Amino acid sequence: MPPRTTVRTHQRTTRNGGKTTVRQHKRRYGPSAGHAFGLATRSYKAGRKKRRVIAGFLLLAAVAEFITWISFSITALAMAAVATVLIALAVVLSGRTPR
Repeated sequence: MPPRTTVRTHQRTTRNGGKTTVRQHKRRYGPSAGHAFGLATRSYKAGRKKRRVIAGFLLLAAVAEFITWISFSITALAMAAVATVLIALAVVLSGRTPR
């Protein structure tokens, strides 16, 4: 499987009517574990340089983003489980309808 990328190529018309291939960078929003880890790394490096206040803020941001990412992941998993149960229930009940 090819690696997942955030760059998409497409054709665009130029001013003189020709075609050119351009790249569009997709932006992914929302909390991520990778970004939280990056903040934690920056916090550690700031702490090593005796920048305690910056290190504290970065660590707080990293923990907050990680907790948000975990809660969103759990919510998405719970919603998928509820949808699966409701679909299974609908299939079971549709077979028992009175004639």
